[in-house]
Amino acid sequence: MKTLDAPLEFVRNTLPGKWSESKVSMYEDKLPDRFAVVPGRNNYRGAKISHESQVKMMKKLGVKHIISFSSNSYGNQQGEDCGGNAKPCEPQWAAKYGMTWAQYPLNKRTVLTPEEWNTIRNLMAKGGVYFHCSHGVDRTGGVAARWRLELEKDLTPDEVFYDYTYKFGGAWRHAGDPNYKHRAFVKEGQFDPALLRKVKWSINKDKVYIGLGVTVALPLLGYAIYYLMSDD
Repeated sequence: MKTLDAPLEFVRNTLPGKWSESKVSMYEDKLPDRFAVVPGRNNYRGAKISHESQVKMMKKLGVKHIISFSSNSYGNQQGEDCGGNAKPCEPQWAAKYGMTWAQYPLNKRTVLTPEEWNTIRNLMAKGGVYFHCSHGVDRTGGVAARWRLELEKDLTPDEVFYDYTYKFGGAWRHAGDPNYKHRAFVKEGQFDPALLRKVKWSINKDKVYIGLGVTVALPLLGYAIYYLMSDD
């Protein structure tokens, strides 16, 4: 999906209260739990990937890059020469469908470095990114909130916290604020008009190319018709 909007609907493919089991999300041809659209050209967020068919489905949705913020959410993954947290199948599945795969292990005590965040947001500006952690709420929510904050001038941190973290669940409102480091990471975000221009170009470039193609093609077509109808 190509959009600057931030729809808050998301897929539920797990049983409430049974996140660790993720029973439903393991079924073939089901998108990962908490799968949701993120502003940009075919950018999405969600929970862990459990089956190869989920990667295949995302390929059809325009995903070109998979980014994992987890180090131990691969237990359900099984393949011919891969499986589990010791040897995740996710990198192989991504490569099979022509995608890149990158891992930035985060937890409640670690957040993305400025260099890592710059790499990720450059990819998201171009589009085709699916990023996830285990449940798609805390680490993923923090990244989604920061991304939105840097794209829209009039948003406040409280607004993005509500839309991108609280509504998706997680531990953001638990006693002691266990996500305080991720909260600080989000608050560092500042509206970036240059980033917004890049995202708008990524969303609209197909229309521009089509327009240029028509502009070039019409004169050539006119010349061809004139030549065919000419007596010379």
